[in-house]
Amino acid sequence: LKYLYGPLAFAQSLNEFIFFNAVVTSVEQIDEQVLINTEDGQLHNADRVLCSVPLPVLNNIQFLPALSSLKTEAANGAYHYSPSTRLFSQFEQRFWQNMDLNGWGETDRPEEIWQPSWDDPGPRGIVMSYIRGSAAAQFDGLTPQQQLDSVLQKWDIAFPGVSTNYLSHHVFSWANEAYSGGAFANPSSEQEAIYGEHVGSAEGRVHFAGEHASNFHAWIQGALESGIRAAREIHSAGG
Repeated sequence: LKYLYGPLAFAQSLNEFIFFNAVVTSVEQIDEQVLINTEDGQLHNADRVLCSVPLPVLNNIQFLPALSSLKTEAANGAYHYSPSTRLFSQFEQRFWQNMDLNGWGETDRPEEIWQPSWDDPGPRGIVMSYIRGSAAAQFDGLTPQQQLDSVLQKWDIAFPGVSTNYLSHHVFSWANEAYSGGAFANPSSEQEAIYGEHVGSAEGRVHFAGEHASNFHAWIQGALESGIRAAREIHSAGG
């Protein structure tokens, strides 16, 4: 049943055309086709290309002909992206429940505390620190041990027993991720006025989508909106 609905059902009908771990190195428009080269030496051709690569890593791909100057400037940092980092900590038991706490909260900095394991079986639990903006950038600059210590020391005020129940942790930074370079587009009003309409504009047979190419930054709503818009562009363009 899991293949009957949603993206998995869509993927089933396109299985032979889906390539995993294929890092794109160049996109070249020649006459009425687009050639896509990948890092493993493969060459793919298409009538049109839909590019949803986040702006901070867009310039890692060589486009022939080159992208417009405004889109290139936006990808070079002129269109601000917000950093965001999450630290997941696993605990031996959900000790906070003994204090009638649900494991969720907010702090006096751009951070949220989530408890994603609230309905999982077993005694162990996970609490996550979700840090955004300048606080995330500062957090990324700490050593792994400093990151853990800063979170546990802070949490111990709200959840006494954090340190004694701690088992392990994992950190994920969107800013340090090779294929994102940031969490989500967060341009100033001036940047939006200069680059906004160009970020998602088609260039020849290459179309662009993603939350950064929409009016709803940071959310899946923007990704969906831009995807529908790009699909309509491709459909209207024909071959």
